[in-house]
Amino acid sequence: ALEEKLLAEPRNNETQHAMAATRSECFRDSSINDENDQQMKRRHLLVFPSECNFGGDRPDAKSIIAVAQECGWYTMLDIAKAASTGPVNLRELNPDFAALSFYKLFGDPTGIGALLVKRSSISVLFENDERRIPQYQGGGSVSIMVPNQDYTVPKGDSPAGQLESLTSGSIHFRGICNLSRGFDTLERLGGMFKIHKHTICLAWELTSRLRQLRHGNGKAAVQIYGAWGKSTCMTDNNGPTVAFNVIRNDGSVVGYNEVSKLASLHRPPIQFRTGCFCNPGACQGALGLTDQQVIENFEKNGHVCGDHIDVVNGLPTGAVRVSFGKDSIWEDLDAVVTFVERTFVNHHNETCSESDFTCENPTKVPRSPSTTQVHISEVYLFPIKSCAAQRPRKWLLELPSGKLKYDREFALVDTSGTALRLQTCPKLGLISPVVDPESQKMTVSAPGCKDLVVNLSESLYHGGDNVVQVCGNKCGGRLWGDAEVSEWFSSFLGIQCWLARYSSSTTEIYSPCNSKGVLRSGFSNEQPILLVSENAVAALNNVLVDQLQRPVDSKRFRPNLVVKAVGDENDSQHHQYRHIEDDWKTLSLANKDLSFKVEGGCPRCTMVDYDPATGQKGKTLRALAKYRR
Repeated sequence: ALEEKLLAEPRNNETQHAMAATRSECFRDSSINDENDQQMKRRHLLVFPSECNFGGDRPDAKSIIAVAQECGWYTMLDIAKAASTGPVNLRELNPDFAALSFYKLFGDPTGIGALLVKRSSISVLFENDERRIPQYQGGGSVSIMVPNQDYTVPKGDSPAGQLESLTSGSIHFRGICNLSRGFDTLERLGGMFKIHKHTICLAWELTSRLRQLRHGNGKAAVQIYGAWGKSTCMTDNNGPTVAFNVIRNDGSVVGYNEVSKLASLHRPPIQFRTGCFCNPGACQGALGLTDQQVIENFEKNGHVCGDHIDVVNGLPTGAVRVSFGKDSIWEDLDAVVTFVERTFVNHHNETCSESDFTCENPTKVPRSPSTTQVHISEVYLFPIKSCAAQRPRKWLLELPSGKLKYDREFALVDTSGTALRLQTCPKLGLISPVVDPESQKMTVSAPGCKDLVVNLSESLYHGGDNVVQVCGNKCGGRLWGDAEVSEWFSSFLGIQCWLARYSSSTTEIYSPCNSKGVLRSGFSNEQPILLVSENAVAALNNVLVDQLQRPVDSKRFRPNLVVKAVGDENDSQHHQYRHIEDDWKTLSLANKDLSFKVEGGCPRCTMVDYDPATGQKGKTLRALAKYRR
């Protein structure tokens, strides 16, 4: 009960009632004798931040500290965030300890902070307690040490001197010498009061303008979290940090990863902090996720802190954050608002997908007929994920998944068990695997290397079951081949790696489904089979040429099937048939009792920027963002 009341933020006239109730909880149990009571008081420490780094919320720290100390608790206030953009009066707040980051104050030097200790609380750091971590006995922390006996005298007899004994090794003295210049800079800017006023004004202006962003159907384009999402005026309860998510006109959430990627393509680039910002509690509370949902996001979808899984079952897993500091200017917030409006706000008064419109010329693309006849022009197989494609004349399908046999069945993994990807290792595109299903062998070639032959027989695999990370998702895998196989790939790529083969038995334990709930059948990110139309690629190339970029071919999108509309004989009909696949619900093979269910569009990342034949990076994703999301 005490923890719940201390962590709750008192509100106006409810403050005194909450404090009174807390005091009664502290001393309700009269059976505790004075000695045990004193021991409990000595060993309890309440630590909390004076400003939340997720959304800028500022609790009533003074009241919380007063109640905690009256109950016999020591208090430690984390002022690293609040002190970087405003004054903090420790005499008024009266905590026993306070943690401060000079890096957050000045931006440089890194790795320097301070633990501020109230003089009357110094002694508690040196009370005898068998649970304490043994004292550091290196240089700078002892007055004398006898190596042949267990005889050590910590440095300093006075309270201030005792603190020196807590130093573990040499301090960062060069960085400390630079701090004076940082304080001089703050003074030249007018001090922390002016910095606080400046940053709060910027945050208020940003939230005010974000609230005004609405789609043509009247729905809000942005959802703001925390104190800024509840108040429309500047108060002391808000810090200059704003967390939000972008909302489409149909009410669905734009993942923070998509926002971040498109922002990086902006000119000049905008760099957002995204995710949960190392604050999972505040993140979960703001997003309204239950404990079970958070656990399932990890166990079923493989979502972990820092990955790119931004939406699961239609719900966001994190947010986008904008923080203002002493160096922020009005143009910064204006760039953010302009980017969000131009990229995500649909001004048309109807609910439809963003792919129906272009950003530069918002006219609706003519819809394709209910049934479209197409023919398959190209078939591609990718035996090893992110490596070159094999183009067969015909190939076997695995049912019921519809996956091409051996497609993305192998991956190259590094020492951490993460699958190598083309955008981080461009030389992968130069590795060409060719599978011969009759001989059950895969021949792998690369420039300047002798061909490697890998046996595909299940009875010859080496190693046990392992977990392979593919774009943050957990997949089952088994190390395949001997040391010669690993040496071949490692030597060519210049990275220690191993060949892994997809294992359905391992996946059943870790993550049997992808982010859309589809049963996995290989190391594919989304669906077991990917399709693109020649018409869509032609439309993209028109944009690339206008931007003075080189055109691309269909292999840039690593599809399994490439189709072309029947009757599309010249470029003049590309506009009618471009992105015809957007409306498809099913795809049936002529004269075959076989149909594919179309699950939807496949989000693309920066991998489409890389030419799979050369590894050179282009600007394909930026061109796509101009007219299609």
